[in-house]
Amino acid sequence: MRNCPTIVLAVTLLLLPSTLLAQTYTAEEQSVVDAVKRCNQALADSDAATWNSCFADDYVGWQYNMPATRDAEAGRWAIQNPARRPLVAFSVQPLRVRVLGDIAIIHYYYYSANENADGSLDYGRARWTDVMRREGGTWVWIADHGGADPNSGP
Repeated sequence: MRNCPTIVLAVTLLLLPSTLLAQTYTAEEQSVVDAVKRCNQALADSDAATWNSCFADDYVGWQYNMPATRDAEAGRWAIQNPARRPLVAFSVQPLRVRVLGDIAIIHYYYYSANENADGSLDYGRARWTDVMRREGGTWVWIADHGGADPNSGP
């Protein structure tokens, strides 16, 4: 792998914020954090079955750069998007998690390293708020809002 040192550096930098701002969560709150990580890992692995199962059928989301909301079908399509660049590494840094029965709200930073066609990497930070519902013991997205963090630099 020609970019191995770069990838190791990327993963280290991506994981650093989460270790610096580590928080303690209840088991229930941690299960929400784990669900967000599981779903994003599915995207990184191009695991369509797991990715698709992360969306409730009544999901609605709104990304910063989109003029309108999207439904579950559009959310699920993201893994098939031919313009999607390979996700080399990611890190989720939760800021706050609230569990209210079978509904949860999680605010977090999402750090990523994506590979360009020439093999170089782009690094980014996004801010997300997810609303999740527990269905059959599994947390699924029913709503989200976020995207590239405008305060993360050029």
